[in-house]
Amino acid sequence: MKYILLILLSLPLSLLARKEGQEQLDSLLSTLPNQKEDTNKVKVLSTISFLDYQYNPEQGLQYGNEALVLAKALGWKPGMANAYNAVGANWQMLGDGKKSLECFMSSLKINEELNDKTGIAQSLGNIALVYSLEGNSAMSLQYLFKALRIFEELNDKDGIATQYINIGALYDEQNNAAKALMYDTLALRIFREMGDKAAIANQLGNIGNVYMSLKKYDDALACFQESLSLNEELGNKAGTARDLSNISTYYGKMRDYVKALETQLSALKIFEAMGYELGTGLAEANVGTYYYDIALNLDKFAAKSIVPKDKKSCLQLAEYHLQRGIALVMKNDNLQQLAFAYKSLSGTQAEMGNYKDALENFKNYSKINDSLFSIENNKKIQNLENQRELDLKESKIKILSQENNMKDLRAAKDKQTRRALVGGIGMVVVIAISLVMYYVRKQKNDKLIANERINTLLKDQELKSVSSMLEVQEQERKRIAADLHDRLGSMLSTVKLYFNTVEEQIDNLKTQNKEQYHKATALLDEACDEVRKISHNLVSGELVKFGLVSALNQLKNTIEDTGKMKMNVLAFGMEERLDSTMEISLYRVVQELMNNMLKHAKASEVTIQLNRVEDNLNIVVEDNGIGFDVAAALEKDGMGLRNMETRVKKMQGVITFDSGKGRGTTTIIDIPV
Repeated sequence: MKYILLILLSLPLSLLARKEGQEQLDSLLSTLPNQKEDTNKVKVLSTISFLDYQYNPEQGLQYGNEALVLAKALGWKPGMANAYNAVGANWQMLGDGKKSLECFMSSLKINEELNDKTGIAQSLGNIALVYSLEGNSAMSLQYLFKALRIFEELNDKDGIATQYINIGALYDEQNNAAKALMYDTLALRIFREMGDKAAIANQLGNIGNVYMSLKKYDDALACFQESLSLNEELGNKAGTARDLSNISTYYGKMRDYVKALETQLSALKIFEAMGYELGTGLAEANVGTYYYDIALNLDKFAAKSIVPKDKKSCLQLAEYHLQRGIALVMKNDNLQQLAFAYKSLSGTQAEMGNYKDALENFKNYSKINDSLFSIENNKKIQNLENQRELDLKESKIKILSQENNMKDLRAAKDKQTRRALVGGIGMVVVIAISLVMYYVRKQKNDKLIANERINTLLKDQELKSVSSMLEVQEQERKRIAADLHDRLGSMLSTVKLYFNTVEEQIDNLKTQNKEQYHKATALLDEACDEVRKISHNLVSGELVKFGLVSALNQLKNTIEDTGKMKMNVLAFGMEERLDSTMEISLYRVVQELMNNMLKHAKASEVTIQLNRVEDNLNIVVEDNGIGFDVAAALEKDGMGLRNMETRVKKMQGVITFDSGKGRGTTTIIDIPV
């Protein structure tokens, strides 16, 4: 599945087809000459720039820069931020990631000055897109989570869902379908809560494609069929055609080429009625391919009414639709699908005995396929070529230098003869010194390598020791709890029995003695309660009985009772219990985070979000406190960060801290379960 990260501009995003977008663009262009030099003209210019960026980015860049110049002249900062986004989008489409990033960073800075949180989140999303397209997944993910956090603060469900989709897209680009599915599913849940049927249908299509890549074909079909039902209900023709194409792909995977053909023909009919050239071209190519597949398996499908009676007719239909599809796909520059269509056409013509055309079209397929490979590897190849040219230049310089030296040697042969012995001795000395220096340097390097190995072994041993220490701590907690409950608790209960015996004769005691007796009894009851509480706390009673989510909610109540902080606990997919050891370790990590927040963060609110999808658990803990320098804290081993890292590593997980002074802290934990 191929995702497209959304560019979150301040401008309204158009979901119209290209034809309708062009009509809107023409309308705005016609009003431009009559516009006054005011903020409204800035809006119009920025909108034109954005509408142009997909189809004519050079022209879009001109209008965006014009909007930016006017906004600066007017001193209108919201317009400047908007124009920077439009210009950045056009630079991105032109392939200049550096200039695009500069524009989006400028937009972010202005939005931060305006304290426009929605604008900040949108700029962060744009920056994440640039980093993603530049191949810097780590930075992209960092900015996406920052944008997600702001949308969560704003309770902007649509923005939250969009970030989930973008995060899923990033994981999909890394071929991590499991995590892509997790975040796509979270987005789907939000759309279902919102009741946004169009968004639900679109997201079901995305999730279906993830299931296809995971080879979970039945789950994929269920998603495609539900999406189709919703799009038909909404009268969304483009969505309906897309779903039919996806279902057709499913049947193709199942080798049921007749059903695949029937479904694809239905999609083709809709695309043609819409006048959507690319969709029509792709559908035509797929129809041709299915006719080709049926021709190769005619005995199996001959009884179907849609199938021609003979192989020749079937192949002729395949050739007809493939040629139509290629013509349309070629106009829209979709190289990947064009290569696929040429390959099918070549096979069809070979089956028909038309080997000349088959060979020609196979060459077309190979050429485009090589071009796609070249595009993907262009940067690597360019780097290698640059290095090769540099090496050649250095070699030439060395050769020329050697030739010049030889000429000088011949010209001064007589003079150098007398100095040959001295020069030879000098050379021997230089070589000897060089060998000694090399030997010393080698010994030094060997020592450094040995030290590094020792340090690595020590760190590994330290990790094992810490892990063992944590296990011993848990066992010791349980032992102390058992001793408190079984030994001291039973002793207190026995004392209570003696007091009960005395109570039978209390009427014979003096009034003062009665008061002392009641005070002693009350203190004894209090001691029994304290022993029970301590033993339960040591073994995390709520955690052991009811699980991690329940224990976190109890922790929430305890913290909120202090009046210092508001705490939110959100859990998705946590209906089933985790392994008890994992629950205890995760609870201790969260407990340590909360202790740090109460002591250092000066936060007024914290949110703990647990998301479990299949075999992955993602925990995000966010606060609105003063933040801290993560690198400095890790360097001096402060605030228990190393202890938390050790616990998470022991569970084969990863924990990351995103913080900075004055901007709160986000802790992300990813663990396989």
